[in-house]
Amino acid sequence: MAITFLRVVLLGLALVIGSAPAVAPGQSPAPAAGATEALFDGKTLGSWRPAKFSGQGAVKAENGTLVLESGNDLTGVTWAGAALPTTNY
Repeated sequence: MAITFLRVVLLGLALVIGSAPAVAPGQSPAPAAGATEALFDGKTLGSWRPAKFSGQGAVKAENGTLVLESGNDLTGVTWAGAALPTTNY
């Protein structure tokens, strides 16, 4: 019985070790499928552009926040980067 238990434990360890992804030292593992990607770095507008509203307020990155100041009518931003996914949000 002890030998059977030992075989099961060793088999389990072999499966766990064998299924671990190989990553070279100093490298980050690849992001998992469905991983999120930040659209704002907290320092610059990046791919965000001020929307072109009449009477809009200033748009800036400040202290890790996207700041949209008050305008006369509307203030907003639009995404000008790579196409965003349209499903599986």
